[in-house]
Amino acid sequence: MTKIGIGYGNDQDAYGLGRCVAQSALQSGVIEAADMLIAFCNGHLDIDRYYLGLRSVVGEATPIIGGSAVGVITWDYLSYEGYPAAAMAIESDSIRNCAGFSASITTRRCVTRTAGSTLSILRIGTIWHEPPALPLNA
Repeated sequence: MTKIGIGYGNDQDAYGLGRCVAQSALQSGVIEAADMLIAFCNGHLDIDRYYLGLRSVVGEATPIIGGSAVGVITWDYLSYEGYPAAAMAIESDSIRNCAGFSASITTRRCVTRTAGSTLSILRIGTIWHEPPALPLNA
């Protein structure tokens, strides 16, 4: 079974906001332990403190991906004023995920081609029912 929960908050206290958003995401999805957390926050927020707040709730083993954004959209909120943040918690006994990055993307001109090549090899961003056979540093 796969469970998904969404959390939202809007507060200048980045650490507290991270905790609140992660807890809300887990509660709304009736999730005990997230297999992945996808999180975004307004660019004016201290993203490092937000991340630490998220991490304090989901633990060290849960991958957290995402970043800063102009605003966030959930089923209940469309917000770009103040310090909006949102996260999606995923728990699944059948879906596996693969995430990675390429350190070789160095200039704006080559970003699209390199990123596309990396994604096609690693199939990053695809939710897999079986883990890929390729190592993340291929």
